[in-house]
Amino acid sequence: MGVTEITGPVSQSVNWLWNSVATSLPNIIAALIVILIGWLVAIIFEKIIRKALKQLKFDKWAKEKGFQKALFGISLENVIAEVVKWYLILLFIKQAMDVISMDALSVFFGGIISWIPTALLGVLTLVIALLIAHWARESISKARMGFSEIIGSVVYFMIVYFGVVLALPKFGLETTILVKAFELIVGGAAVGIAIALGLGFGLALKEPAKKFLKKWLE
Repeated sequence: MGVTEITGPVSQSVNWLWNSVATSLPNIIAALIVILIGWLVAIIFEKIIRKALKQLKFDKWAKEKGFQKALFGISLENVIAEVVKWYLILLFIKQAMDVISMDALSVFFGGIISWIPTALLGVLTLVIALLIAHWARESISKARMGFSEIIGSVVYFMIVYFGVVLALPKFGLETTILVKAFELIVGGAAVGIAIALGLGFGLALKEPAKKFLKKWLE
């Protein structure tokens, strides 16, 4: 076997690789530039949104209204700014994948971009549930009636649970089991309350009923 027969295929492979790189290099550079521009645009928008929300004193307003406490101290300014930044970054990454004709990655990032608005709707649903649950628990606690803390906690749990059941489908998750569990919880709570009220009224009316019966027999 001659040297040419050995080096020929290797030389062809090297030439093919070089030609492929030389052909793809401009597109790769263009894709990197698109990603870099997207990153800069996203950071600029993030800073603008943060500054605007700080000037509006958005977090201060949320804290005064009790929203931050209901959301476990999460800064709404940070959440909004970060969501906008990463949404823009993903948009530019998808465009970069189109430039280098990486269809699979382009479809993947396109799917994420399409999913984000629906996911945000799910997050909004959960946020609203947390705010309503917090307000309900605070209102019940301020009423200072019997077992107000327990009742408030139960109401809080049920509202949050209902919010989770409504929000999870927005993330593409199945909630049939949670719905059935919720029905069982509500049914059990209703039966428990009915029994408790029945016993309470029964005990409360025990003495008057005994006196009435004794008087009637006489």
